[in-house]
Amino acid sequence: MPALNKAYPLLKNKNIEIVAINFAESKERVEKFTSEHHLNFPVLLDSYGDTSQDYKVRGLPVTYFITPDGIVGDEIVGGGLTLELIEEKLKQLAHPMPPQSAALQSN
Repeated sequence: MPALNKAYPLLKNKNIEIVAINFAESKERVEKFTSEHHLNFPVLLDSYGDTSQDYKVRGLPVTYFITPDGIVGDEIVGGGLTLELIEEKLKQLAHPMPPQSAALQSN
């Protein structure tokens, strides 16, 4: 979450939103975590796991990069999230490769 905390003030005025969604923990526990880690972006509660099911979450933590039209453009499962990686993923979403180029790169 430190990378998201660094990214939030840099991106919030660029029509990019960072939102954390907590899976199945109490509001009190989430508020304590948010306060202890000085999170500066919104943290929503997924008390019943509905959002996790909708996004087919396979592991935690997971970071989704969602386009303005609501399409999941990319995801990162596990740790290792850095400010540089966030910026790279956002650039890729802003300038997607044509389908043929993307297929060639994955081979």
